[in-house]
Amino acid sequence: MEKVIKGTDEIPTKFEEFKIVGVKYEDKFEKKTFTGREYSYYTDLDLEIGDIVEVPTRYGKSIAMVTKINIDKNEIEKIKEYMKVIDTKLDKNEFLKEENSDGIKG
Repeated sequence: MEKVIKGTDEIPTKFEEFKIVGVKYEDKFEKKTFTGREYSYYTDLDLEIGDIVEVPTRYGKSIAMVTKINIDKNEIEKIKEYMKVIDTKLDKNEFLKEENSDGIKG
């Protein structure tokens, strides 16, 4: 006799071993600043608060800063089917380097 699976809690997924982090997207008008609402993502990367990551969005890839780590899976219960995975961590120092007025990094 086969076991009947009810609900999504019993369905094994590859996301069970992933960590959950919160990020804020880079401001479109003020580059290298991260404002607005926090969004939750899955990741298997070792991330810390302040890390810069590339995140998938409905509009393509965006840059974001990790603002929260170790989010409990109960906090994302209502949105977990919409969540995406972060798989790219950027070099924070390289990303935050300033450009002078000639467009040359310094």
